[in-house]
Amino acid sequence: MALSRKTSFMIIVALMVGAFLGGFIPSYMENRKLKAEIEERQDQLAEAQERLQVALLQAKLGMMLIEVEQNNYGKAKERSTEFFDDLRQTATAVRDDRRREVLMAVLARRDEITSDLTSLNPETATKLRALFVQLYSGIGH
Repeated sequence: MALSRKTSFMIIVALMVGAFLGGFIPSYMENRKLKAEIEERQDQLAEAQERLQVALLQAKLGMMLIEVEQNNYGKAKERSTEFFDDLRQTATAVRDDRRREVLMAVLARRDEITSDLTSLNPETATKLRALFVQLYSGIGH
């Protein structure tokens, strides 16, 4: 029994559509899976970058404290400017609300610390230690 030309054409079209979908759907699903994986990795990278920025801030604060403990208030004031400028930049860029709150609380003490460094206040080291603890414990490292 011979198939009509129209029927043969419809079968060929149906087979082509089936072959296309047979190749497209698995590729599409794999693509979605890979996109989700990339998004997850990007989130992990952003988190790691935030943690690195906070660790760098802690190191800068530690260096400022060392300068104060060595009575090198001029150098400590320079480090203070760098620390608080970087702190402001980091605080506005972080995605985690809790982390941002801690950073902003430390940033709120900028004028006080700058004034203490300018006036050579002997209590500055104690205040810097407290800031270090606040930064360290508040971020959750």
